[in-house]
Amino acid sequence: MKRAKFNYLVFVAQVLATLLLIVSALLLWFAFPRGYFMTRELWVDIHKWSGVALAALVLIHVALHWNWFVYMTKQYLNSLRCVLYRRKKR
Repeated sequence: MKRAKFNYLVFVAQVLATLLLIVSALLLWFAFPRGYFMTRELWVDIHKWSGVALAALVLIHVALHWNWFVYMTKQYLNSLRCVLYRRKKR
């Protein structure tokens, strides 16, 4: 599988996990506040596991883009160092 396609699939999975978290949170907050014992427990499990899935997908996403993150961090720190160096020179 090409890297771009894999990145796209990870992104789509992240969006779906996020939407599932949002829906389950709203249902738990408004529709099943305390009663509805079996239904509430099912949605609590869905909420927990979609959170675990989202966390795993975010870690995969960070791992896939780690080199970009390191590159951009170095660029930012170099530009910041240049700005601070110019201020000290004055």
